[in-house]
Parts: sequence; C-alpha cells; structure tokens
Amino acid sequence: MELETSSAPGELLNKIFRLAHNLKGGSRAVGFPDVAEFTHLLENLVLKLKEGQIALGPKNVTTLLKSNDRLTQMLRGLQGDLDARFQNDDLIAEIQAWLDPAAPEEETPAASDTRFEEVQEEENPFFSGDLPAEPAPALSLVPEVEAPILAPSPSPAKTAPSGHAPEKDELVRVSLSKIEGLNHYVGELIILQSVLQQQSMDAQNPLLSASVHQISKLSKEIQELAMSLRMFPIKPIFQKLNRVVRDTSQAVGKEVSFETQGENLELDKSVIDHLGDPLVHILRNAVDHGLEAT
Repeated sequence: MELETSSAPGELLNKIFRLAHNLKGGSRAVGFPDVAEFTHLLENLVLKLKEGQIALGPKNVTTLLKSNDRLTQMLRGLQGDLDARFQNDDLIAEIQAWLDPAAPEEETPAASDTRFEEVQEEENPFFSGDLPAEPAPALSLVPEVEAPILAPSPSPAKTAPSGHAPEKDELVRVSLSKIEGLNHYVGELIILQSVLQQQSMDAQNPLLSASVHQISKLSKEIQELAMSLRMFPIKPIFQKLNRVVRDTSQAVGKEVSFETQGENLELDKSVIDHLGDPLVHILRNAVDHGLEAT
C-alpha cells in the first residue's frame, strides 16, 4: 500500500523482494511447489520494478496486492493440508504479462467487469471483515498475542549511560487464555488485599498498616500491568482499512483519498476484534454511496 504514496519506494521494494525470495527458498525446501513457483515469478516482477525496467504504478501495485492475497490463501490452505495443491494460472498469466518485454508499459491484462456487489462476496480476507492483528496468517491454532518480557526496572546505578539508546523490548508469544487467567488472579488478589487492609485498620498496628499500604500499591501496579497486556494499538486495523478503501474505490470506479489519525491509540484486544466488521461496513457504504463519481 505504501508503494503508491512513497516518493522513494526503493527500500520498500527491497523489503518486498527479500520476503518473496525467502518465501521461494523456504517453500522449495519444505516441498510446497505451487508456492515456490508463484513466489519465483513474483520475485522476478519485484526485481524488474526495483530496477526500473517496469514503471511502478497503481495497476502493478494491484497485481502485487492480488499476489499477497493469493499467498495468504495458499498458506492457510497448507495449514489444513500439507499436501494441498493450488491453481494459480490466472495470476501467473497476469504476472507474466508484466514480465513480457513486448507488453506496453503500464498496461495490465484485461480488467475485470466485476461489480461492487460481486466484490463484496469475494473470498478475500480484506473484504470478509476478518482483520487479523498480524498482516500474515499466524501458523498456530492457539490464539496468541505478543507481550513484552516482564523484567524488574533497572536501578539508577545500572541505567545506560547518557547518549546510548535504550535496548529494544524483546517480545514473547503469550496465549490470550493465560493473560485472562492472570487478570482473574489479580482480581482475586485485589479483593483479598481490601479485606487485609480493613483488618489492619482494626488491629491498630503501625507496622502492619504500613506493610498493607505497600501491598496495596504493588497490587494496583500489578493490576495495571496485567490489564495493559491486553492493550494493542489500532494501527493494524487502519492498515487493513486502507486496503478495503482501495479495493472498494476501484470496484465502483471512484478516486478516494483515505486519511487516518490516532493510529497509536491503544484499546483492549476484545474491543479491537469487534471494531473490524463495523468499520469495514461504514467505509464501504461511505465510498459506494457517500461519494460522487469522479
């Protein structure tokens, strides 16, 4: 998506090329011939775009996006059946048309007459309302989220010298059920801490009261930290909505400039999971019915 708006797409194309190259080599190594053949052609297309042999434009970006969708479908299919085979002749022909040096520059294969109503029914992860947190399909059947490794805060004596950048947080994959269990136990801890605080007030013991007060502070900090583990930025949703708007605008033949703000806002994961479908519905209607034709 960033290729269409970037004034210097070289680094983006380098990254896409490396990913396609790695997918090609990895799929060949483990015996996925359809994925290997497809990513080999995709790699060649990205290489020509990177070297300027093919002019980068909205039409070949559309081909790249279709290719990304197809790879997603193939990987999901292989999750259920490692021997699954896939028919990619349509997209292979489209990529070959770009690679053919005899083809006119920026001329894509015949455009489809698909109407907006038909596009909505297409089996496309970006149209189904399924807005995963990760751009690529997770190769796991257990719902997982990424959370920073919990470690004690460094003491002032161990703080990094001035001028040195702080180390980047490492990430671990934690199942959502474990985070929910942690929040449940923290809730029980808060209840017990409240009972203990009441008992300490009746006992008139200064040392006990001070200790209970400290436990109360620690319990609150643990509760806030546990709740923060379920908080995620809404940026991934915005990224997927960009694709929804692009595909919908092309389907109805309208030019749309889509801008978002507040992508670093964090919400509970359960809220984010329920935001996808309504936002997709609102944006489709906005593009289809709320905008005049070009």
